[in-house]
Amino acid sequence: MRSSGDALFCAWIEADADGHESVWGGWWDSDGQPRGAPVELGAAGDTTWNLNAAIASTGEAWVVFDARADTRVEEVFAAVLVDGHATLVRLTADDGVRSKYPDLAFGQGGRGAITWFDERDGNREVYLAAASVGELLQPIEARAHRVTTTPGSSIGAYLAINGERIGLAWCDDSSGNYEVFFQPFDSAGNSLAPPRQMSATSTNSMIPAIKPWRDGFALAWDEVVPREPGASDDATRAEVVFTTVR
Repeated sequence: MRSSGDALFCAWIEADADGHESVWGGWWDSDGQPRGAPVELGAAGDTTWNLNAAIASTGEAWVVFDARADTRVEEVFAAVLVDGHATLVRLTADDGVRSKYPDLAFGQGGRGAITWFDERDGNREVYLAAASVGELLQPIEARAHRVTTTPGSSIGAYLAINGERIGLAWCDDSSGNYEVFFQPFDSAGNSLAPPRQMSATSTNSMIPAIKPWRDGFALAWDEVVPREPGASDDATRAEVVFTTVR
């Protein structure tokens, strides 16, 4: 769910009577009254789990997700809802390797950014594409920057834009368990500083969330709490860690 002024945009996955799942979206007033009928945005695959949405500066609602929908494996799709009509675009090539878990954000001046992790180089690595809003509705792999080059899996990337800076956070398990990393980029997607490791624990640090904050970013993630010796798997729990970063 995202807000714009006094309106709320919501996206979800819904199955029809035959069990075929699709991504839907719609607008509501702040008091919960619908602003028109919900719109089907595109087909969902059987592994479509994450939907991420953002509102462009011109008011359009965007939703990005991955789906195996008329493709060999999961690829990244973007749907844009304008005046009750949806435009769906496949952003990554149907190349037979998975492109997963996209996120997007918009800044000022008609620019935005999309991130995801991709297996096209034989390993799960994070990519970032920063461009004008119009360019983000075109295939993005040619203009994307590969962010990570590690022996482990780099996954779960999320981003935010603050002024002319993009803040990107993700997880990487090269150390044997997942740790959270952060890196800043300019509005064109060029690195402003090396990646910074934000966590250092003996268990997994996962699912970062990032938002603009003052002249930097607010960053939170899940930190798995070690079980007591002899405890069952059901005793595993996680705590939320929060920090600010520039």
